[in-house]
Amino acid sequence: MADGKPAGTLVRTRCFTAAHTGTPAPRAEIAEIAHLTHGDHHRASATAGEVLDHLAATGQLLPNSR
Repeated sequence: MADGKPAGTLVRTRCFTAAHTGTPAPRAEIAEIAHLTHGDHHRASATAGEVLDHLAATGQLLPNSR
């Protein structure tokens, strides 16, 4: 499910977690950094929406409200 690509186009997504210090900042091809909840599907691509679903199902995502 690749946005803007023909049906059947596969996307490989990798998610990483890490302990860090400082404030993350966008660089290179990253235009924006945002903190998303499971209620943010409308802000995400289809692939990112699947990632949000998985993270929510496995308890790794913040609840919809903060």
